[in-house]
Amino acid sequence: MINPSVLTDVVLNQPGLVNKPLWQQLVLQLAFVAAAGLLSGWFLIGEVRRAVIGIEKQTVQARLDRQDVQQKLDAMPLLSVLREQLAEKTVQNAPFQPDRLAQLIVEPLSQAGASLLSWQPALPHVGELHQERWQLVFSANYTGVLQVLRELAALPYVLRITQLTIKPDAVPTESPSEIPRLQVELSLVRPEGMP
Repeated sequence: MINPSVLTDVVLNQPGLVNKPLWQQLVLQLAFVAAAGLLSGWFLIGEVRRAVIGIEKQTVQARLDRQDVQQKLDAMPLLSVLREQLAEKTVQNAPFQPDRLAQLIVEPLSQAGASLLSWQPALPHVGELHQERWQLVFSANYTGVLQVLRELAALPYVLRITQLTIKPDAVPTESPSEIPRLQVELSLVRPEGMP
């Protein structure tokens, strides 16, 4: 059997500890237990502290996300404004009117400095019955041609361009320093599905 006093002396490296009064032995034991408890508590509190910091970061991020969404909602127009825009869009989606199309084409041509040479209905191709076609011929410089094509794409009606021909304008420019003009021929087809 192992001698308890030797075991105690070896463990605590304090010879004669067993011979000390009982209250000192209790104080030393309590100090050892308290130190071990504080050390284990420190590690446990450190883990809890890290978890709390993580939760705080998530809370701050959620608050920032909520503020971002709130700002986006505040930037959106009011429901009444959206209803007005929808009503305008519905009016724009009114039945197709070829006369109105002629009026809509005049504005892009004038803005681009283009000259309208011809605007007339064209004969439908074989097998394409009930499709209205128009032949548009205008003259403009290169940037004007691009601007007219962009404006045609922005019309409330989606027109299909079936033929596009660009060639030098037959009429010479007035001065040699002036940008040469191009003659553009477009075949436009009525949008499908329009009443």
